[in-house]
Amino acid sequence: MVLPDYFGRVRDVLLEIPGVEDVKAVLKKSRAGSVVSSVNAVTLAVAVWGNLGSPYLMLWCLFTLSISYVSYYSTKRALAREVRAVSARGTRKIVLYTFCGGLPWGIIACGAIIHGDGYDQMITFSAATGMTAGATFMLHRVTSACVSYAAGAVLPPVLTGLFVAYSAYWPIAVFAVMFVVYLTIAARKSGNTARERDRSVHSLSGALDEVKATKARMTHMVYVDHTTGMPNRTAFVERLAEEVANAEKNASWFAVFMLDLDRFKNVNDTLGHATGDLLLAVISSRLREVLAEEIFVARLGGDEFAVIIPDGPTDVDLDTTARSIIDKVCEVAQLEGRQVFPATSVGGARYPEDGVDAEEILKRADTALKRAKELGRGQFVLFSPELNQEMERTTWLESELRKAIDRDEIEVFYQPKVDIFAGRLAGVEALARWNHEDGRISPDVFFPVAADCGLLPQLTRSILARIADDMRAWDEDGVNVGRVAINVHPLDLKTPNELLANLRTLMEAGIDPRSVVLEVTEGCFVGRGTDSAPVVLDTINELGFELSLDDFGTGYASLSHLRKLPVAEIKIDKSFVAGICRNRPDRAIVAATVELARGMDLRVVAEGVETRDQLVQLRAFGVEVGQGYYWSRPVTAKELVSEARHGIYCGGQPVRKAAGGEDHHWSGLP
Repeated sequence: MVLPDYFGRVRDVLLEIPGVEDVKAVLKKSRAGSVVSSVNAVTLAVAVWGNLGSPYLMLWCLFTLSISYVSYYSTKRALAREVRAVSARGTRKIVLYTFCGGLPWGIIACGAIIHGDGYDQMITFSAATGMTAGATFMLHRVTSACVSYAAGAVLPPVLTGLFVAYSAYWPIAVFAVMFVVYLTIAARKSGNTARERDRSVHSLSGALDEVKATKARMTHMVYVDHTTGMPNRTAFVERLAEEVANAEKNASWFAVFMLDLDRFKNVNDTLGHATGDLLLAVISSRLREVLAEEIFVARLGGDEFAVIIPDGPTDVDLDTTARSIIDKVCEVAQLEGRQVFPATSVGGARYPEDGVDAEEILKRADTALKRAKELGRGQFVLFSPELNQEMERTTWLESELRKAIDRDEIEVFYQPKVDIFAGRLAGVEALARWNHEDGRISPDVFFPVAADCGLLPQLTRSILARIADDMRAWDEDGVNVGRVAINVHPLDLKTPNELLANLRTLMEAGIDPRSVVLEVTEGCFVGRGTDSAPVVLDTINELGFELSLDDFGTGYASLSHLRKLPVAEIKIDKSFVAGICRNRPDRAIVAATVELARGMDLRVVAEGVETRDQLVQLRAFGVEVGQGYYWSRPVTAKELVSEARHGIYCGGQPVRKAAGGEDHHWSGLP
């Protein structure tokens, strides 16, 4: 059973179809083998020319050279084609070609055995076995090719020697067979080693290709924005750093633009985020279209884009480029059957004029963008020293404001509201004051800074805590100052959770909501993020707080707000009160407002009362409560207690003059 199995394995090896890489290796070496075979044929013919005879050797040389020629050019044509698979027919052709390649050496050895002497036999047989050994080296990856070449080169002289009955030829025959078997086994093992190496190389190559592909995917994820296909913030920051380095090296300059889409949130809120993504893709395409190829553009995130303009652009070039961007972006977009009207604002900064590193340039371009958006839609602003000073001032204010909040340095003053007919205290309005060591800073200045840098919730919380302390102190002293009016900033309503938490904290501090009036302006209902404002105000009203509509008459939607919101009081803006004695339209507006409030059963407060003539006119219109410098400037909590106890408002006479021009610029919490 062992012997048949062995022969079966041998048969399987000989009938095995080689792989593509095996055939390629054989073909590459066969061309060199053909050349070597031709050279060796000529050399051998010269060596045995005298004994074997010239006609025989001439024919043999022509035969050998012809086979070498055919093999050379057949191999060349095969190498020119792409080998994808090897068939049984192809394997048989390889076996045939290799047998033909070895056959001339078997023929010459047979001729030497029959017609030559011992020298010729030794030379030709050595040539046959040598060529077989060389062929095995070249054909080791295809075992059947090795065996067929050996069969052509060694088998004929062995059989010839045995048939001519040379008894001394048996050892040579045995040696030849053993030599061929050894070569075949060695070729098989060498071929297996080569194939194993190929598999290892292929596996390693596949692993490297996968690593490269993974790296490419990671690079794409890291540096490319998936929504627009544009470079992202990471790619932009790296490119900007490169531009800075190149500009520094070459003493050149460049510019950076930042732009975002105006009212992009409205698109997401009304049409959905999918449509918003489509709009971003459209805008990206438009930016690529309008900008030159050498200009680098990226999406930083959200609706923000950034542009690097190289090669030393002038201010005129920058203005032209910015206008082209604005005009292109503002074209109507058709998105899923709907018309969308995008718009953008652009801010720019230059290197090295406006900054000497990437972070500074980007920050100043962003500062210019903020100013452009403040000026309205479709604006372009280039960074300037004035903007820089304003930025530094804002940064300083932010730092100082943080310290002031932490140190509880924001004070609260109170301006009395007076019952015009009874001459008594009818309530107060809480007003924030910041007396910095460098001078008084107006709420009109530090409240916008607090809103921009995210300090508004902390500031509101600090002010409410101070008001709660003052109200508890008044209760303990038995002083009734009436309702305390507290202004609500528009951004407070955009963060309703923070606002409601602060109001609940006020209630937990023992403050009765009915003793507080929250004043809101039209700014609380206009702009982004104000859609939920009416719901928030309803919730506040349900907690027990009264609402007052401040600056009434100055906004286009005040009447609409008055109809929809749960307000208990309206405040006539001081601009109308200031002209009530000399301006007929102002008198008409005040009179109409009073009648409107009376019809809706709302309280009316006139703010900014400064003269007796104004007071008389307001009385004539039936205004019940007034507030202004005619009675008192804003005072501290202790001063308010003193005034309330002494009843200094009796008769409606002014007992405290306005405290100079600077106080006229004070205002309540925005």
